[in-house]
Amino acid sequence: MVYRRKNVVIKFPRGFSGLEDNICEAYAYHKYRKQSNYNGEFFAPCKLLSNGCLMMNFVSKMDFKDMPRWTFYIDSSQCGMFNGRVVAYDGAHSLIYLKDDALRWAGII
Repeated sequence: MVYRRKNVVIKFPRGFSGLEDNICEAYAYHKYRKQSNYNGEFFAPCKLLSNGCLMMNFVSKMDFKDMPRWTFYIDSSQCGMFNGRVVAYDGAHSLIYLKDDALRWAGII
């Protein structure tokens, strides 16, 4: 479940898989910050909260035709513009390669 207030979005996990998604997204941003990963993907600024929720900066949606090629690999191209850069705001499904490292980072495993 996602709630927005002004320029902040909070993602509440609905079950363990939602928690894993939040952890993966937070870890991806923590790992890459303002750099892209090996696929050229950038991630929206976010922070994992102690209750498992993910706090993220709001990202403005874009027209699909204006998105760079790497966004086609993000689940449903859930990407948009943040501070002049295209970023993924819901990319957990494309981050499966980070899952184990992310769960270790969060102290789950």
